[in-house]
Amino acid sequence: MNSFPTTNSSTDELNSFAKRYRVDASKATLREFRDMSGRPFLGSLYWLALRTRVLKLNSQILDGPRPFAEDLCELDAFREPIRSHVLAMCDSAERLGFHTRMYSVSNSTGAEVHGGAVRLLDPTGRSFLQIIAAASGDAMQSHEMIVSATSSKPMNVVVTTNGPPSYKSPPCVTAQRHRGVPLQELIEIHHKSIKDKNDLISFSNLADIARVIDHVSVMFFAEKVARGIFVEVPEP
Repeated sequence: MNSFPTTNSSTDELNSFAKRYRVDASKATLREFRDMSGRPFLGSLYWLALRTRVLKLNSQILDGPRPFAEDLCELDAFREPIRSHVLAMCDSAERLGFHTRMYSVSNSTGAEVHGGAVRLLDPTGRSFLQIIAAASGDAMQSHEMIVSATSSKPMNVVVTTNGPPSYKSPPCVTAQRHRGVPLQELIEIHHKSIKDKNDLISFSNLADIARVIDHVSVMFFAEKVARGIFVEVPEP
């Protein structure tokens, strides 16, 4: 099992969230819904139907955020086709010098989704790689992102991804998207974007990664709860 000590100041904030949330997609903005649908015209129609209560989707129920150290798992927790995809991408990343795999998995009910993610350390020490995949039924989506973060406060997280737009990023995240770009090119783009930054966190172990992921998780969930997109599911 991949494990490391939890020394993360965001732990108490993460533990203050509910155990489960229902996703109310009608509270998303039109742009968010169009981006997530991948089909702008139909996305606009669905968004309008949700807003006017003409259409009701099968609500997705997801777990609340947990400290990243508690989310680590073994590769065996990944189902196919997530497992095969993630292994192939890890092999590609390791040929580029990335190392120290860390696995985590997420599952949601209602709208059934199985997701897997792997984080690897960048050989430069100035960033880390996230390989993310999710499957629902016969459909699978995947993307990669390279992440750096400032050591100064407030933390600013710099992300370069080849994935599609989704929900609006938290205020602490600066994201640049290069949809469909191969992994090696994505890494080169990110390294160029941070080359003049001198106040970056040095990622030397997995606890450094947890510090950033937990911070972003707090900001992401807090904003979605405040907007009514994530609605607490009462404990039985």
